Amino acid sequence: MTRIKTPDPIVSDEIANSAGYKSLKEAVDADEKKSPGFHDYTEKLIWALDRSKHYAEKTGLSQVAILDAWEKQRDYWYMNFYQDAELPLIEGDKVKVFDVIEDLHKSVAGFGFRCPACDGASRDPYACDSGIKRMVTKGKGKKAKLVEDDKVCDWKVYGLFRDLGKGVYVFVKAEMRGNRVFKPIAWETEEERASKPKLKPLPKKEPEATVPPISETSAAGFMINDEVGYKSMKDDADFQHKGIVIEVYPDGIPSSKEPMLKIAGKSGVVLASHCTLLKRGA
Repeated sequence: MTRIKTPDPIVSDEIANSAGYKSLKEAVDADEKKSPGFHDYTEKLIWALDRSKHYAEKTGLSQVAILDAWEKQRDYWYMNFYQDAELPLIEGDKVKVFDVIEDLHKSVAGFGFRCPACDGASRDPYACDSGIKRMVTKGKGKKAKLVEDDKVCDWKVYGLFRDLGKGVYVFVKAEMRGNRVFKPIAWETEEERASKPKLKPLPKKEPEATVPPISETSAAGFMINDEVGYKSMKDDADFQHKGIVIEVYPDGIPSSKEPMLKIAGKSGVVLASHCTLLKRGA
């Protein structure tokens, strides 16, 4: 059965001439030509326009800038990219907006992230590293019972079942980018935190000879004058900023005790764990 094609949307000249709209419209037109009537491709274009307008209203950013950013970030089929699971409405307590990435880091610092599968405390917001074994159901009917799984939990928020409805979506205005993550434990109530597992201490490691010791001039192996690349989210494909390390904070800052770096040309400080050494400084 052939679908009835949704008419093209009427848009302003500003949107029609934007890079994001042109990119998405070109993809839609290509699918309409290749597989007419298989999907309502234009309906998805309209969805993307409506959702970018919603984000603009909620964040104060321009709709054109948001759509441009989304299309630049999109590296897979638009029919899968533009959906509620990837770009949820900014409403309720499951979605939070931050002006800059440093505000997000401050908000979540100190407690880790709550794995939706094992309920353990994970240091990684995307893949569980709590070290806890999940409870799974074995047997059927009256013989079914909860038992400890054989394997340590490695639940991933980007897997098939995502966050099981227990995570959050965070959107950073300065990056014009959002990500779904495990719920930060810092956002739980004291009662919730008291009744659930806490972060396990990091295992002690012998310092490697090739890594400079922590001092006033180094932090987590990075040193002043090193050239580094910074990613706001570890799974990003590209660096958001490259520059020279001009200050180091091996013991972190008051809001976060993880090593921090100050990079030339980048406002604020950034987590050293989000940086990659590009060139060792003189």
